[in-house]
Amino acid sequence: MCKCDFGQAVTQALGSACCQSGLQALGSNSSYVSSRNTRNIAGSADIDQCMKLDAPNAPRWDYAVGYCDDDCRKIFFIEIHSYKIGDLRKKKQWLDAFLQGQGKPLRQWASHSQVAYYWIPTQGAPSKNTPQYRQLRRLGFRIASQVNLQCP
Repeated sequence: MCKCDFGQAVTQALGSACCQSGLQALGSNSSYVSSRNTRNIAGSADIDQCMKLDAPNAPRWDYAVGYCDDDCRKIFFIEIHSYKIGDLRKKKQWLDAFLQGQGKPLRQWASHSQVAYYWIPTQGAPSKNTPQYRQLRRLGFRIASQVNLQCP
């Protein structure tokens, strides 16, 4: 069961069967995500799977994870992908367009400053001082091997 109205936002954006308890939507990829307080995980959604029929050929984003405590609501958009900057750019563009349209309830669930976009590289990643790294950062990506769910 999803908490803090996260399930309602996911249902409006992706469909009624898309919100999963905790990190269940990530399946084995949940090992990339941690939290000191797992009770604050509002739920997760496999965006890629839920949008497969609506956008079969689109460069769909992987996951959304909601996190809430008494003081904040934060949504983590997580992409687990090999290092192909063109693919990552297309996926981020797709997600941005999705969040302006059908996915707007997800974007609105958390305030704008409480939205994080993570890329977890499965094969290699650009070094911090390269143009590719700076380009990914300009696109809004936080590059990490592990995502720690928490409010600032």
